[in-house]
Amino acid sequence: TLNCPNLPTPNISSCLFWDTYGGTPDYFNPCANYGPFFGVPYNIGGYQIAYNGESYCGFLTWSVVPGVIPNREFIGVKLIDSLQIGTKYFVSCYISNSDTIPNNSSTNKICFRFSNIEYTYLVNPPVDNFAHICEDSIVYEKSSWKKIGSTFIADSNYKYLIIGNFYQDSLTKI
Repeated sequence: TLNCPNLPTPNISSCLFWDTYGGTPDYFNPCANYGPFFGVPYNIGGYQIAYNGESYCGFLTWSVVPGVIPNREFIGVKLIDSLQIGTKYFVSCYISNSDTIPNNSSTNKICFRFSNIEYTYLVNPPVDNFAHICEDSIVYEKSSWKKIGSTFIADSNYKYLIIGNFYQDSLTKI
């Protein structure tokens, strides 16, 4: 944590190394004092204790909430070292579904994508039906955390990791 998430979104820059790579993802931490919105375990997503430590990030993988454009959010990080072409890597994280967001929907296509481009909340990654690793089952867990991830072999010296839904609505199960 760089500082407590005390401002409206995008506040993910309060989290060391991570940033918004599209939309307005959130950073939740017990030290937050911006109303009840960004705390842990209670926040705008509902109730969830952290899987490990005391904080976590939240983002939309799909939404029909009026005025939410784009209807996806992405979090990203610059890697400590560029990936090496031909090397096998394992990537994983733990995810949990919100239990209070309006029009809350569980989805599949929570994915990992590597890039040589650093995106921002103004310049989003493409929704072009491609990711290096993707969870194809719908994630329903709300009271626990589910581990997702897999291995892949690097085909470029990628510098960035992005997490989100890179698949069009017609290919996203809701």
